[in-house]
Amino acid sequence: MLLERTFWPHPESAAVPFLHTASMPATGAAARPAPAPIEESFSDWIQTRYREVLIAAAVVILAGGGVLLYRSAVATQAGQAEAALAGPEQSLAAGNLPLAQADLKKVVSRFSGTAAAAQAGLLLASTYYNERQYAEGLAVLNQTKTTGAAKSFAPAVEAMIADGYGLQGKYAQAAAHYVAAAGHSPYPSEQARYRASAARADAKAGDTAAAVAIWTELAADPKDGQSQEAQLRLGELTAKPAK
Repeated sequence: MLLERTFWPHPESAAVPFLHTASMPATGAAARPAPAPIEESFSDWIQTRYREVLIAAAVVILAGGGVLLYRSAVATQAGQAEAALAGPEQSLAAGNLPLAQADLKKVVSRFSGTAAAAQAGLLLASTYYNERQYAEGLAVLNQTKTTGAAKSFAPAVEAMIADGYGLQGKYAQAAAHYVAAAGHSPYPSEQARYRASAARADAKAGDTAAAVAIWTELAADPKDGQSQEAQLRLGELTAKPAK
């Protein structure tokens, strides 16, 4: 039963009456609490979201397949590069320098980033060095990629760049690239050998302080194979003329 009580406003207030209604508590079905939601099972979840699950699975499968295809393509390219390198190597052995150089250029440009392309770059640069075409050899080496599959050739490429500068009497540049070669090498004995070359180049460039610093470090380690030469060079560079 709904009880209503009407409060009429004071005559000086607004003319619209205010109706205040008080309601009785609900009974019967209206008073019963709402049923708790039924928990969704995993199978029900899959059925209701079948399309989304299927798409997600397809994405994972395609991603995995893409990685396999990429690896297969890389392996195929590496094999093709190795086969292509065999031709100019045979031409060099036969003394056909123009043909060897032309084929080496193709390997460097076509298979850039592969180990075979890095090898081709080193071979091509050496042919230019032998002809005293140092600028051409350096141009090849500076364009040779030494990342990814060719990363292991980075020390050799840097060292050959240093050789090119040294052959031109540019010893300061040579020293810098020998140091870079040592930085790329993971082998302590090779690092020491490149650093020794850098010290010799520094001495020829007139940078005695840099040469002494390198030889001092090499002399302190008798295991790297450069210790004896380092001690000798230090004696030469630090000896004071007799009065």
